[in-house]
Amino acid sequence: MQVATILLPSNVTQGIVYVHDFWSFTLTDVIIAVSAVVGIAFGIIIAITYQRRQTNTADRQYQLTALLEVFEMMNDKDMKFARETLYNTHEHSTYNRQFYRDAFDHLRSILDMIGLLYHRNAIPRDILLEMYWYVIIHCWICLEEYITDVRQQIPMFSQSFELLKDEALGWHSTNFPDHPLPT
Repeated sequence: MQVATILLPSNVTQGIVYVHDFWSFTLTDVIIAVSAVVGIAFGIIIAITYQRRQTNTADRQYQLTALLEVFEMMNDKDMKFARETLYNTHEHSTYNRQFYRDAFDHLRSILDMIGLLYHRNAIPRDILLEMYWYVIIHCWICLEEYITDVRQQIPMFSQSFELLKDEALGWHSTNFPDHPLPT
């Protein structure tokens, strides 16, 4: 600390004023400043970590909710009937395909929507493929001719379903290479 003498007007007596030199910090001053900076940085890190954890939890919850919706749709009795009819129609060609066209188109649109959700990471990818890889491939094989016909007018028709089928084929070759593909 420095001592400075200040000359005051004549009606005031002289006094001594202690002036703190700006650049002369004591060890205590440095410790206080560093503690404040570390405390603020620590608080910011905790806030960011908490926010990320909350966001990840919400994302996982959203994905699981969407996956449960997919399970409900795929296990709906109308969807099961449409799949069974589609498989039988494809294998035996004894059923009137045109008669069931609405059910088949509904099945195709659901699988197209699931493909979109899959590629937007809105549903857990591994769980979906583990549960439905065979169904996806089988439905694609049965509907491929119809989709190809419609694509002559609408080139992007069922593109998400096709991408989902490609992922299911990859899942099959990675996890079940010895298991035969549906025909």
